[in-house]
Amino acid sequence: MVAAVNAFVGRSNHLSCFAYSLNLIVESVYKLESFCALCEKVRNIVKFFKNSVVYSDKLRSSQNCNPPLKPILDVRTRWNSLYYMLDRYVQLAPTIHQILVLDSKAPPIPTAQELETITTILEVLKLFEIATKEISGEQFVKVSKVIPIVKTLRAQMRNEMVKNGSNNDIVNKVKMVLNDQLTIRFKNIEENHIHALSCVLDPRFKNIAFSDPCAYARCLSWLRDMQSHEEVSEAQKDSDVEVVESPEKNDFWNHIRTLASGREGGRATQQRESISEYIHCKLLPVNADPLYFWKENKVKYPFLSKTALRYLVIPATSVPSERLVSKAGFTLAKTSRLAGKRLDKLLFLADCTEEEWGFLRGFFAFNMFTDIQLIF
Repeated sequence: MVAAVNAFVGRSNHLSCFAYSLNLIVESVYKLESFCALCEKVRNIVKFFKNSVVYSDKLRSSQNCNPPLKPILDVRTRWNSLYYMLDRYVQLAPTIHQILVLDSKAPPIPTAQELETITTILEVLKLFEIATKEISGEQFVKVSKVIPIVKTLRAQMRNEMVKNGSNNDIVNKVKMVLNDQLTIRFKNIEENHIHALSCVLDPRFKNIAFSDPCAYARCLSWLRDMQSHEEVSEAQKDSDVEVVESPEKNDFWNHIRTLASGREGGRATQQRESISEYIHCKLLPVNADPLYFWKENKVKYPFLSKTALRYLVIPATSVPSERLVSKAGFTLAKTSRLAGKRLDKLLFLADCTEEEWGFLRGFFAFNMFTDIQLIF
């Protein structure tokens, strides 16, 4: 698949799934034997409750919350499932330990020190869980968040490396592995022109997320080159359309043509200065919509607006396509005799918003009314 994408869009335009890269960083801690032994102890307790109706009922009846919580078993193919298993176990640990402490057939339970180790590791893994959720949405711009998320993760991992550095060997090893993998996998992220340009063209981030000044300067150079190329293309189109007149007829309008050419030159200079003006204007809040900003400022920054819309719509992960495949699988599981065209229509209708459904209802009602009029 990677070879096909490289052949189709070019190697420089291929982006790997950012959420999958984050998941690979978290999976790197599975290689630590001490951490794996601790997770295996929790996993055996979760399996023990899931395989016993009696103990599941005891756990359910011992809780005061409504609805009662259930243990979660991790699945290696599901992102962050290890985090969810450990997090749920920490919540249920007092109740679980109270049930298993008097049962000789029960699996060994973690000690108080091991439970404290799990709690500390969860604080580190939660950073990657939040980043994965932040980048896996579908209703907002994502590709411009890649560089800011990487910078935030690096800063927070540096803080975690300093905090409680020598208390626990397992925690220190987990933090070191996560920090090293984060550096290795994303060390060249700012050199990718898609990530860099989308970050600069997002009015929420611009240049504040860049760690390398050279990468930011290179990105501005790309923008100016693209703008110059577009100005040359537009000038060539105007020259092709222009009607050539004889010198005798043009003598009277020489002064006007000179003023017009000077104004065109000033317009080109103004467009080049618009990049600097955009960079130095106030940043938008993180929860703002960058697409709305470019819609409102497409007259003020015509080139930047068109370029931003071209880059900000690029998906940063394969999550939307995988969700679509999952929806298709669930739909086919209910009715296995669906034809391909019918399945495509069902998936389209399932993805419509309430506003689009309202439009479709009005469209079908209008067509039905028109058909009735034609009949009568």
